[in-house]
Amino acid sequence: MAGDLTSGLQFAATAGMWGAVAVRARPALRSPHQRGLWLALAASAVAMTLQLRGVCEALNLLVGPVHVACLVRNLAGLVSTAAVVHFVATTTGRPERRGLLAAPFAAVLITLVVIDVLTMPHPEPGGAPPRIGSDVQPLAYWVLLIGTHLAANAACAWTCWRYSGPTVGRELRLGLRLFGWSAALAGVYWLGHGVLLAVPADRLRPGLRLLLDLYAVLRTAAVLVPTVTAVAGAAADVRTVWRLAPLWRDLVTVVPQVALGEVRPRIAELLRPRLPWRLLAYRKVIETRDAILVLQEYAGPRLVERARAVTAHLPARSAEAEALACVLLVARRNRLAGRAPDRAAAAAGTTGPGLGGAPPPAGGPARSGGLGRQLADETAFLVAVARARRSPLVRRFEAAGAARGRDA
Repeated sequence: MAGDLTSGLQFAATAGMWGAVAVRARPALRSPHQRGLWLALAASAVAMTLQLRGVCEALNLLVGPVHVACLVRNLAGLVSTAAVVHFVATTTGRPERRGLLAAPFAAVLITLVVIDVLTMPHPEPGGAPPRIGSDVQPLAYWVLLIGTHLAANAACAWTCWRYSGPTVGRELRLGLRLFGWSAALAGVYWLGHGVLLAVPADRLRPGLRLLLDLYAVLRTAAVLVPTVTAVAGAAADVRTVWRLAPLWRDLVTVVPQVALGEVRPRIAELLRPRLPWRLLAYRKVIETRDAILVLQEYAGPRLVERARAVTAHLPARSAEAEALACVLLVARRNRLAGRAPDRAAAAAGTTGPGLGGAPPPAGGPARSGGLGRQLADETAFLVAVARARRSPLVRRFEAAGAARGRDA
């Protein structure tokens, strides 16, 4: 049962790596700095594939006694390790170290090939490293292979954790930490094989196999961080467009000059977007914001005061959104009724969508943290306004002021 579980995990981890290789192939071809990382994942996938039961044996039957499968597996693992170290050195701002890495890794690869070709007989197909005293493979082969993996993975793990502090972006920090953990697991895996060189600890083998599977999962996750981030960002933009659409439609209907394109049904915007999701969401936010600024001319100070009064009992985060929703409903009705705009009412306006020039509370668009943070806060605030426009409080406010004047 344990063996079947281990084989299942190994197959799933290997399939996941090949899936990530396929997903990241196109971005890697377009972006030169991602090609090394993609190569690392592809080489790891090859090495993991040659670990699968039956694959190594089948390849050895095809190529004869040259022991190609085990050699290719070990070389692919080293190529993957070298590519990851190259990527980490580049990402952490140490590109001068890239040239220093090429010669040692090339020397190790050539040496392993020479030892493997000149040494007979070879180990069992797909077998583990031999123990000391065995005449199957020279000790130098495994010492060189294991020592190279230990040094490279230790350096990679240390570098990733050192440069994955709060000063870097969240996406890069997550990727570096996943790489660091995968390198640490790979180091423990090869350290375990170093133990197997000296002592007949066969009980370690299932644990080492599990470490290899976990390494594959973490390495795949690290490579897929940009893809997952892009998908999550697109989903967030789609949610913004969907949730903001009712408020946006109500506003651009009465202030059509702020709309840069035609008013389309919400489902059409989702199924056939005419802009990338990020740009479409950004445009909805800007157009909604501009429409609110125009409608400020139709909301007098007494209307704003009444809206604040009826929402005063609400939490600070929702009070401003509900109050603005109240004001917008009445201001929209005033404009549709043909009332003349009150320029004085908007004289104290601001660049944000707050009431009467006042910025929204904490969590609203006036929060600091850079343009990206301000845009995210303003988007969240406008989505809250769109949600509040359907609340019972806002509907009661609209009904109570239906027969009043502009400053009601």
